[in-house]
Amino acid sequence: MGNVQNVRSSFVGISCFFLVFLFMNTSALFAQSYDQKTLSVYFPSNGDQLNSNAKTDIRQAFLEIHPKIIREIYIEGHTDSDASLSYNLNLSARRAANTQEYLLTQGVKSDIIKIGAFGESQPISSKKNKNRRVLITIVYEDETYPPQLVEVKTGDAKFIQIETFNANTKSRLPCDYVIERQSKNLFSRTNSEAMCVFDRKRFPTINITFSKSGYLNQSVTISDKDVRQVGDTLKVQVYLKPVAVVQKLRYDHIYFYTDTDDFKPEAKQELEKLVTMLTENPKLYVEIQGHMNFSESRQANILQRIYNHDLSHKRAKAVYMYLISRGINKDRLTYKGLSNYRMIFPNPTSDLEADQNKRVEVWTLQLKANN
Repeated sequence: MGNVQNVRSSFVGISCFFLVFLFMNTSALFAQSYDQKTLSVYFPSNGDQLNSNAKTDIRQAFLEIHPKIIREIYIEGHTDSDASLSYNLNLSARRAANTQEYLLTQGVKSDIIKIGAFGESQPISSKKNKNRRVLITIVYEDETYPPQLVEVKTGDAKFIQIETFNANTKSRLPCDYVIERQSKNLFSRTNSEAMCVFDRKRFPTINITFSKSGYLNQSVTISDKDVRQVGDTLKVQVYLKPVAVVQKLRYDHIYFYTDTDDFKPEAKQELEKLVTMLTENPKLYVEIQGHMNFSESRQANILQRIYNHDLSHKRAKAVYMYLISRGINKDRLTYKGLSNYRMIFPNPTSDLEADQNKRVEVWTLQLKANN
């Protein structure tokens, strides 16, 4: 009985701990993006109860994320293929539901948990015991900074502080930004004071592009050589040039292979039309917009939204890089991904309508005079 009481006391302590960090608020000074942690817990044949090892692994995963704010949790139940399809679907649902119940005992809010049951449909191994699993994905706010940033002293960690401005008026300009990385782009926005701050221990080298409707993108790359003295806070000011839209051109046949930013062969003819237009009009500025097809009738969780935004951004950048490779000056180009926010057909009913949602638009721009 003593052991049971100790376990219960431990659970109560952990529950309180999780309740605290799930409701933490990050300072408004800092912009936020999202990251995720995944783990699998395993079950015996026909079993649907979490064992002590599984519970320990789950608690450890949450402890590693602390003190970041958790936004959503996805639970997927899976089985091996030993029984019938209907039995396995039911078993996977029980495994997911029991995992959800355990998270609730740990203080996790029910409204951030989503569960799904997949039966035997998604095996990951030829070993059956590896398929008797629940996959847990925890989505959390990625940027966590010390609240005493303004009190950084020599010898403390170094930071990058970036402020964004209207190039004409020199007034502060809150805007979106993307940190471009090979594995995954991070999207966020500056705070209301047009400022964002980065811990240099996490970003020794950073390539960041700022964007706002009605302005040309502005990119900044900062590497280790830019800050040498420990304790420095590197302050960078970025100025975005305001523009007016002159014309909107649509390119419906710049196609990509599914789930990639690789062009299909038939895209080249359309890309060359764009090259010709820019070559014949050397004073022209353009904004390249990448769009995706994702029906509004489908429910998009935060992981899907991040994926859609990331892929549309990569496709717009692929067009940008192609134009540069064909001799177009990068200073005349700006690009952004718009995910599925501006679909022509919100709920496409044919492949043709879906393809038209997967388009690239080019807006020709004119710099606004500095009045």
